[in-house]
Amino acid sequence: MGPDLGCFGDDQAITPNLDALAAEGVRYTRVFANAPVCSPARTALFFSRYQASLGASNHRSRPTVGEDLDGFGAAIREAGYFTANGPKLDVNAEGARQIAVRAYEGSGGWWDPARGDRPFMVIRNFDTTHQSRTSVWPRERYERDIRAKLEPDEIHDPEEVIVPPYYPDTPAVRAQLARYADCVTLMDKQVGRLLARLDRDGLRDDTIVIFFSDHGAGLTGHKKVALARGTLVPMIVRIPQKWSHLATASVGATDDRLVSFIDIGPTILHAAGLEIPEGMHGVPFLGGEPAREHAFAARD
Repeated sequence: MGPDLGCFGDDQAITPNLDALAAEGVRYTRVFANAPVCSPARTALFFSRYQASLGASNHRSRPTVGEDLDGFGAAIREAGYFTANGPKLDVNAEGARQIAVRAYEGSGGWWDPARGDRPFMVIRNFDTTHQSRTSVWPRERYERDIRAKLEPDEIHDPEEVIVPPYYPDTPAVRAQLARYADCVTLMDKQVGRLLARLDRDGLRDDTIVIFFSDHGAGLTGHKKVALARGTLVPMIVRIPQKWSHLATASVGATDDRLVSFIDIGPTILHAAGLEIPEGMHGVPFLGGEPAREHAFAARD
């Protein structure tokens, strides 16, 4: 998904939950995936290293990255945190399942009984805006599994969507863009339910929330294209008062510093007061650290 949210200036977006999260946190406007397709982008994220340095640029080519190589999830788990990642990992590496077992105890959330009273680092993935939903599924399945879960006033009218100048203005294109916007709205509702559970469980004031997407939108001219359309993602960070020293801007503001996917892992480790393992290419973007000067993306 691209930055196609109301809080990022998209006038046709229906995203009240993420807009509310942005009002309580900071919007980062220049966050880039290191690849414009999923498994290489997540490989860079998971290992906090450029995917090209691991030979992992080719989507789902499953290179061998080394048995001793672990990502930031393993580092924070070793520090005593409960860690979970689900329901999707899809790291572009041979033995990805074994790597995940070392990094994550579960695929659920903080509600997993295995957590006990430990602090947690949980990654939750919503595939509602995945290319399969936005453009590949047959129309009947989209209407059943996406559109039917929206209220009438949440469904986007193809006649009203804004067509970017790089697309022909045709009924088919308008229908595609409306479908994508519907998927974004349903994802927003899912995020809202997850945040509501965090509140019900009394964890709001103890949990840093980082929302971001996987890479650019799952649309023609975005996904797999190493331009901003294929790599620019929305990011919102909400930091409780007790960790306000980590904030880079005031509540409800925007921050235009450059952030790369390889920075997310080191940022989480830094926020937890942990050492960043040697060999990680990313740098923290919270806590007064200097902003990076360049962000790189590549496709292969």
